[in-house]
Amino acid sequence: MGRSHHFHLDQGDHSITVNVGPGRHGEIELLVNGKVVACRKQHAPGTSLLTGELPEEPASTSKDADAA
Repeated sequence: MGRSHHFHLDQGDHSITVNVGPGRHGEIELLVNGKVVACRKQHAPGTSLLTGELPEEPASTSKDADAA
């Protein structure tokens, strides 16, 4: 059995944490300010991508980019 990994970053007034459970069947969680905003139940070897957004910084869309 492998070990769990935890990564943390303070970005402005926000706390961002990624928890990776052990092994390929471990869960990956993305937390912003202590709340789970994205989760994946299993992960394969290599890179896994989870996305989320900060509360007062909504993700821009291509429509927003066209208006700029």
